[in-house]
Amino acid sequence: MKKLITTFMLILTLTFAFVVTMTFNEVDAQTYDFNPEKRKLDIGLKLREEESNPLFYEKSLEKIAETASNIDFNAGTTLTIADNEEYFTFNGGSKYYLDLEGNFIKFTLRSVGENVEVWVANNLGYGYDRPADIVTQAQVDMLRDEFENNIYPTDTAFFGHEDYHDGTNSVLEDWGFVPEGYYADNGKNIILVDNIKDESYYANVNVYTAGYYWGALEYYYDRNVVTIDSYAWFALMPNDNPDWAEYQYSIFGTLAHEYQHLIHADNDLGEDTWLNEGMSDFAQYLCGYGHDWTHVNYFLKYPENSLVIWNDYYSDEVLADYGQAYLLQLYLYDHFGKEFIQALAKDTDHGIYSLNKMLNEFDTGIDFQELFRRFSIAVLVDSNNPGNGIYNFDSIDIKVDVQSAQANNKEGLPAWGGNYEIIDATKKIWTINFSGGDFVDWVVEDNPFIPGEKMFSIGRIDNNLDRYHIFEVDLTEVSSATLQFDQFANIELDYDYGYVEISLDGGESWETLAAYTGLFYTISEINLTPYTGNNVLIGFRYVSDIYVTGESTEYPKGWFIDNITIPEINYFNDCSSTDGFVDMRNLLNQNHDYYQAVFVNERVLPNGKTVYKIVSVNPFDINDEDALQLRQLFKQGNNYMITWHVADYLETDSIPFEYDIVFKK
Repeated sequence: MKKLITTFMLILTLTFAFVVTMTFNEVDAQTYDFNPEKRKLDIGLKLREEESNPLFYEKSLEKIAETASNIDFNAGTTLTIADNEEYFTFNGGSKYYLDLEGNFIKFTLRSVGENVEVWVANNLGYGYDRPADIVTQAQVDMLRDEFENNIYPTDTAFFGHEDYHDGTNSVLEDWGFVPEGYYADNGKNIILVDNIKDESYYANVNVYTAGYYWGALEYYYDRNVVTIDSYAWFALMPNDNPDWAEYQYSIFGTLAHEYQHLIHADNDLGEDTWLNEGMSDFAQYLCGYGHDWTHVNYFLKYPENSLVIWNDYYSDEVLADYGQAYLLQLYLYDHFGKEFIQALAKDTDHGIYSLNKMLNEFDTGIDFQELFRRFSIAVLVDSNNPGNGIYNFDSIDIKVDVQSAQANNKEGLPAWGGNYEIIDATKKIWTINFSGGDFVDWVVEDNPFIPGEKMFSIGRIDNNLDRYHIFEVDLTEVSSATLQFDQFANIELDYDYGYVEISLDGGESWETLAAYTGLFYTISEINLTPYTGNNVLIGFRYVSDIYVTGESTEYPKGWFIDNITIPEINYFNDCSSTDGFVDMRNLLNQNHDYYQAVFVNERVLPNGKTVYKIVSVNPFDINDEDALQLRQLFKQGNNYMITWHVADYLETDSIPFEYDIVFKK
């Protein structure tokens, strides 16, 4: 049988070699539709969030079972003629792999290397009237060679090696969907080339998903898998058209980006998004594909985005999140070297905590707060002076577009996100007064079900929230106690939660008493007896993730609390006023510690050299010396102010901020 297949493959090779040379001109027919401004979006965050939900695999099982019931997987491994067969000279057999929607799609093996197999979907068509994408044998071989000779050795040498997966532990096989050994092979990496079913698959829109790594697929197949989109390979792969020169390494860059995600998931699962995505953009640079200028320029235009909260403004400005995360990695690389980035990538702690640990281990003499201050100034001035180079980039020349930043100014200050503003110093400035406003997270609203009644509510329903509503209870004189309250919840099931928590140490630490999620209206009761004999704090805490809000559109979204009762101490609150309640910041008296401000004077000397002066202050603790420095700073040239929210690890909200300039009379 092997001889028969080999002979058939040889015939296919000889036949298709002729056809390919005759049909390359069809590639030119698609160029009319190439949009160089089409923006790449990474759906990896959404996929990582889904797979982290313990119910995800249970729910996906139903969809996989449905689509698998209509497929003969034994027939899928034979040689088949694909819709796009004319563009290839190698056919290594076909298999079914899952797409984003849980459907099995037939792919054909088109190129094989020492460490990788490249499989191309048999149908690269769209869900609307548009010609199918075209991928050729020369292109998949080029992708294979670039992975073997550059991406794989570079990514693994820097970030660490991937786990070994050879298909022998595929859960799709364990579940009985595919035959025994269906995905079992030699442990090589798999690159799937597919027309990814994103927004651009169904309509002609200006964004598309360039590729993704999804840990769920690794789990399903027991193989290391990265998926690359098939859009516009004629322009996004190396070519001789000068109009496309700046785009021709885009596919390679995407593969380097996604493969870093694969390695990071194996070595440090659960890493904060901003560090993971920053590392992946850095992988593109490390492999020689340059800076992702789409990401960088978006950040320079829209810098008022949180570093640590992804997609905090739910728009194209998510591209600014990528830009900021990447530029921070580049700043670390320029100032502390590649060993620092490598150690950070491999550290099994996460986010700010991990970065603070590395800053300490490498004896940098600074912490994350000082790092962010230096970085926020560097993206504005990118200069060796002042500061002996701490406000400089070596690997890139950049400058925040302050006029754009001010034109797109947001309300409040984001967590670890710089607000850049122009200070008009045509008049002599005497001082600047700042106000932060009150930190009121929960509010009183009308009961949506009982006219005339009031309830506590989380107020502005949004993603990325972590909001406390805390009150003090004296349980010192009772031996038993019960907390009772009415609640209505319209919370995204299994992703967003309402917690009831208790603290015995004034709010320094908290214990969860109950957790709620989904859509319901109920009267709840919680036993407080284990905590009697103490003065305690009880907190209603609402936490939401980065995507969907609410479970139903038919009812108000959020978490609503009413009629809080502790009968044993005669406590009752009808929730018509927030008096007696505080949020976490007010509780710990940390309001003013949440702000930082930097003032920058930019002046061009007669010889053309640009010089800067920089003053950093706590805006709510400006002493006479600070005020004098500011008066001396605001003279000739351009004057800027950078402010940001110095957030703790779990803080996600933007915070109120206003300022008033006082001119000298």
